[in-house]
Amino acid sequence: MDVLEKLQKSLLQLVSEEGIEGEVKVERWETGSLLLFLYLKTMAAVDLVGRALRSAAVVYQEIQKGRILGQHVNLLKEHVRAAQIKNDLADVLAEAQEELIRGILDREARAVEDEIFGQHDNERLQRIKNSVRLFAELFDKGTTIHPALEMPEEHQAKFPDPKNLESTLSSIKQLESKPAPTAAEDNAAAVRTF
Repeated sequence: MDVLEKLQKSLLQLVSEEGIEGEVKVERWETGSLLLFLYLKTMAAVDLVGRALRSAAVVYQEIQKGRILGQHVNLLKEHVRAAQIKNDLADVLAEAQEELIRGILDREARAVEDEIFGQHDNERLQRIKNSVRLFAELFDKGTTIHPALEMPEEHQAKFPDPKNLESTLSSIKQLESKPAPTAAEDNAAAVRTF
């Protein structure tokens, strides 16, 4: 499937939702850099696409991290093989990374659905997941997507910055991690409870 087909499939799955009433039209096509100008019909469609793209950028980041981890694991495997030590660590890490990406994709798609629709529909959620995954794959291949320059700022804010995809933050509230208590703090807590 080429880039245009993936892009159209991803967009159509999103903007054809009831209540969004969008459509996808290629307005202009400029050769050289394969620059497309798309028309989505409604601002609701633009907001949904922008939010899905932001989630795709978060998934893309995790794919990149996994790729870097995979490179390190491959180097470690070479060292381990040289020492004749059996190692299934690489397989375990690869599976864990895939599971992590699936979890992030699930959470991001659910967040898009919550933000745009406010109610859950399993079929729609699957279409959103598929679109986010396809967008992340397109980002991985170097595709950049920009909102229209004349778009109001509150709508532009839903789109990720194409120059800084790696620093896109998830809109899902993260749990704060607290440092583990020291032994002295544990002892002090134990003394107070008696």
